[in-house]
Amino acid sequence: MNPNFIFIGGIPRSGTSLIQKIVGLNEDVYAGPEFDHLPSIVKLYFQMLGNERQAEFYTDNGLTNSFRKFIESVLAEKLFEKQIKVKYISEKTPENILAFKGLEKIFPNAKFLIIIRDPRAVINSFQNVSLRAKRSGTSVKFGKNIIKDLSFMRYRIDLAEQISNENPDKCFILHYEDLLKDPESVISSICTFLDLKYTKNMLKTETKTNISNLMERFQGKDPWYNNEIYDRHIDLRSLNSWTNQLDWKTKKLTAWFFLKFKNRLLVQYDFNLSTMDKVRLLPAICLEVIKNPRYLKKIIAHVT
Repeated sequence: MNPNFIFIGGIPRSGTSLIQKIVGLNEDVYAGPEFDHLPSIVKLYFQMLGNERQAEFYTDNGLTNSFRKFIESVLAEKLFEKQIKVKYISEKTPENILAFKGLEKIFPNAKFLIIIRDPRAVINSFQNVSLRAKRSGTSVKFGKNIIKDLSFMRYRIDLAEQISNENPDKCFILHYEDLLKDPESVISSICTFLDLKYTKNMLKTETKTNISNLMERFQGKDPWYNNEIYDRHIDLRSLNSWTNQLDWKTKKLTAWFFLKFKNRLLVQYDFNLSTMDKVRLLPAICLEVIKNPRYLKKIIAHVT
């Protein structure tokens, strides 16, 4: 019997890699590196699905089965070769959240884990990644335009809420902050959702894995992660590091952007601004309007 799939997604720098490592420390789960291509594969799947002009080549059911077999063969090839038996294969790429509808259709028994993190912490992490990329001579798309980054986050958080509302039995939402504050309780809940046996070993995130070995090959070249970041224990001290690292304007601009954002997944975060904060923030908001004409309607919507 082939293993079932866990698909982990969300916003980059929200804790998806940490969750992938945690579930991979369970002996019934194989968790590999990011595959990257599932959103593109799912996009092609939907382009082909229901295409009457192609009816001589395939049926919709046949197409779905073909895509299922293809994805299985790619993600599980090494396991089949080594005859490793597990209950789940876990694939973590933040963009998996964009492919949920297709993945759910192709793999109706799959489980989905979506991670939410305080947007201010994510913005802070984006900026750190951008700095590491600059030092290593590479480039990333985040950490350069805050309105673009915030809009990017808002779309995915909206999508996460929609997915969880429509598929409560298949989708588990967790918050990064809850994981750091009470890892044993959150990991136990994940195991219950996945019908896995919880073990203390899943708390030992400093354990080196197959992904750790892969990272060593790209040490100093990948601005997103390195072994020092990946192979460390769950550390509560990193919970609010953004409060000391972000400047006042960035903190308040992020809070302002999400102030009127009615999404149940963000209710635990305090985005309140004082009247004085709003007055002081006006020049920064005006500057962002000038810099970001593409996002003008969204910016105006927050002001009115």
